[in-house]
Amino acid sequence: MAKLKKKVKRKSSEGNKEYSFDRSIVKIDEEDLVKECLHHPSNVSDVAIALADAVRDRDSKKMELEVLEAELDLEIRKNPDKFNLPKVTESTVRSALVSQGVYQGVKEELLEANHTVDVLKGLSQALMDKRKSLENLVQLHGMDYFSSPNLSKSSYSAIESAAEDSVMSKSRSYKPKKRSK
Repeated sequence: MAKLKKKVKRKSSEGNKEYSFDRSIVKIDEEDLVKECLHHPSNVSDVAIALADAVRDRDSKKMELEVLEAELDLEIRKNPDKFNLPKVTESTVRSALVSQGVYQGVKEELLEANHTVDVLKGLSQALMDKRKSLENLVQLHGMDYFSSPNLSKSSYSAIESAAEDSVMSKSRSYKPKKRSK
């Protein structure tokens, strides 16, 4: 599986899952396009699976938070004295609910799950950009865009001597202008 310097850890219904992607999976080795093209679908698949798992885990955290809110809301309304509420109103119940440590913990887990989804979406988009770049590079290679000219020794010598003659003729014809005071 590909690697990302920051590990993405998610607790899913199947237990703890750890996805590790390295930013190098979006870089292109121009010297080995065949390897890049062969590994790219596997990298896309790995990221797609990780993203799907992260979305499922995030949605699970959302449901967990909704259930916890409902349970806490009922508990607060049944026992307002336990939560030091002088009067039971929507705003006081909501304030008491949000101030509970268990609620804050699950909310933090949801924020982390959202962050993981966002990171994996960005990585997925970067891989789609890499795909287009690979297609363009392969097309350029097919058109011999990166080829170098093949010159015989005599042609190369002729070009070198012409260049030297050009430089020499320009240096001989150079005359500095006189400065006027």
